[in-house]
Amino acid sequence: MSDWKKLRKQYADLERYESGEPTKEQLIAELKEAILELKAVEQGIQQARPLSALLNEL
Repeated sequence: MSDWKKLRKQYADLERYESGEPTKEQLIAELKEAILELKAVEQGIQQARPLSALLNEL
């Protein structure tokens, strides 16, 4: 943790790479996007992604 703090001081632009808690609006938007993606897969419009790709997003 102390190394990270040193890096943050040295590279001020690194803050944009930190992940904070998502807002309620962000969560809702992501859930809506996921539902639309699932519907497109069910309809054959879009191909399902492998589980490894989904896990990498986490």
